[in-house]
Amino acid sequence: MRKKKVAPKKVVRKKTVKKPVRKKVVAKKKIVRKKRVKVVPVISEIRAEESKYYTPKAEHQHFKEKKGFEFPSRYNECKIVAMVRDPYWIYCYWEVNFKPEGAVCLRINNVDNWEYFDIETGSADNWFINVPHSNTTYCIDLGYKTADGRFVLIARSNWVTTPLDRPSDVIDEKWTIPDWNKIYELSGGGKYGRSSADLSSPGKKFRR
Repeated sequence: MRKKKVAPKKVVRKKTVKKPVRKKVVAKKKIVRKKRVKVVPVISEIRAEESKYYTPKAEHQHFKEKKGFEFPSRYNECKIVAMVRDPYWIYCYWEVNFKPEGAVCLRINNVDNWEYFDIETGSADNWFINVPHSNTTYCIDLGYKTADGRFVLIARSNWVTTPLDRPSDVIDEKWTIPDWNKIYELSGGGKYGRSSADLSSPGKKFRR
């Protein structure tokens, strides 16, 4: 009789779970590098000593110029300003913010007696005025003349006084030469033990 073939038994293998392996942390060793010491030759020391007595060439630096504040040429107002130059000359400048109906002219007034004379300036905006008297107060009127010769006032300047053209005749007490001997005596000089009150009153007797 034939033997029956028996099928081999299946072997079931158990699944094994791998545990995580912890890595060992190894501390890195610090590598200490030795500093290299440069050996300075003797020639460099000599050059360093020589450089003390010689200044190097200065390098020219180029700077950009900043734009500064610029005053306006006009202020859009009617105004005249007078300034004294010397005993016989006055300088003035003016501005008009509209077109006058006639020729612009200046009227120079003597404030002491209110005598005046006129100067036609045309299209100018400043003028040097020759005045006849020194040590006199003036004011200048800016205006224009109409066709019939009438003067129309636009603006009046500040009052200015021209200086004297010779030394002053006024002698004040503060400019006189003081009596230095009297000041010295009042301060107690040469009179030991006496006060300024005793020296200022000669009739008073000195008491010790």
